[in-house]
Amino acid sequence: MLATAIQHEADEAMQTFRDYLSSYFKKSGALTLNEVAREAGIHRVHLSRILHGHSEPTLPVAEAIAAATGSRLSRILKKSENRELVSA
Repeated sequence: MLATAIQHEADEAMQTFRDYLSSYFKKSGALTLNEVAREAGIHRVHLSRILHGHSEPTLPVAEAIAAATGSRLSRILKKSENRELVSA
C-alpha cells in the first residue's frame, strides 16, 4: 500500500515535470529542444524521450533540465503540490 502511494506520487511528479516542459517549449522565445539538451548536458534524444514519457530522468538530470529552462525543479514540483492542496 505504501509503495503504491509512493509510486503514485512519483508518477504525478513526473507528469508535472513533463507538463512543464511541454508548456515551456510552446512559449514564444523558449530555447529549442537542442538548446535545452545542450545546456543540460544531455543528448537531444534523451530529452525528447523524457518529454514524451518514454524515459524518466535521474534527479540530477531533471535539475539540469529545469535550470536550462530558467527554472528550478523544486519550483516546478511545488506548483503541483499547491494545486493538490487547493483541490483536496
